[in-house]
Amino acid sequence: MKAKNIFYVVDTHTEGEPTRIVISGIPKLKGANVSEKRMFMRSRLDWLRTALLMEPRGHQDQFGAIVLPSHEEYADYALIFMDTGGYLDMCCHAVIGVTTALIETGIVEAREPYTYIRYETVAGIVTAKAKVSGCSVEEVSVIEVPSFYLGSYELKILDRIIPVHVAYGGNFFVIAESEDLEIKLRLRNINELIKKGLMLRDEASRLISVHHPTQNTVDEEIKLAMITGDPELPESNGKNIVIFGNGQFDRSPCGTGTAARLATMYKLGLIKIGQLFIHESIINTTFKARIIDTTRIGQYDAVIPEITGKAFITQICNVVIDSRDPLWTGFNIRG
Repeated sequence: MKAKNIFYVVDTHTEGEPTRIVISGIPKLKGANVSEKRMFMRSRLDWLRTALLMEPRGHQDQFGAIVLPSHEEYADYALIFMDTGGYLDMCCHAVIGVTTALIETGIVEAREPYTYIRYETVAGIVTAKAKVSGCSVEEVSVIEVPSFYLGSYELKILDRIIPVHVAYGGNFFVIAESEDLEIKLRLRNINELIKKGLMLRDEASRLISVHHPTQNTVDEEIKLAMITGDPELPESNGKNIVIFGNGQFDRSPCGTGTAARLATMYKLGLIKIGQLFIHESIINTTFKARIIDTTRIGQYDAVIPEITGKAFITQICNVVIDSRDPLWTGFNIRG
């Protein structure tokens, strides 16, 4: 074997959604902050993303987070989030997974009853509060970046006019009701949900301009579509599926999507500060969410969401890239 690169990774799942967490092996990324480092990686070293996440070392729906030192005074680590289609500014399910992995592998000392870790992300600094028992993480609560509602629109999807909302929860989302898309929000309909979700995302990205008034480093593009509908679990308050990338779908209830939905609900008068909102995923796992505060971001009224979920380590390994391998950069069967 002629190893080109060896990466130490910890794989987790958060309420069903995977995260491949890269602890070491990444070449030096140039930049003064995580945004500049991501820009350098995206333009010069994107093979890291494709090789680590795509087949044959990963799979179409793999998600990843790279753990880096932070140069921010108030952050412990910096995180770069990536999927098989590109990069995201923030990912709550990955923060939950990373926090669990850092504590349970001993990289961060476990302190009962709560261990706190602050992360520098492209979207801003987020705080993770891990509920700890012994050396095990029982759950993680993430205080999200300020989230806000941008407005309501209408999009033409398959010759139907669909009312949608656009909101920011660390990423920009377009949100539509499954009833308006004439589809039941159930796992048996996954192929049609992906198809309509991509149509929704692509049409919204084409027609609706989005702008963050204070964070000039975020990607100002609608990259994710959320389809909402009636929950299946009696304790849940809402159900959703988020479609992104090249047809990936979130197995978890999606943390940044939940934040965007809370911002939308608050703007529409559908939820109060402190009110518990249990958000159900397409596979019937849940996040607990609530608005813990409000603020102002430019011209927008914004909320501070707290998202709580569980993650589990599924694998600890070294990922190897052999210089003789003709598929060393990875491949994606969906293009």
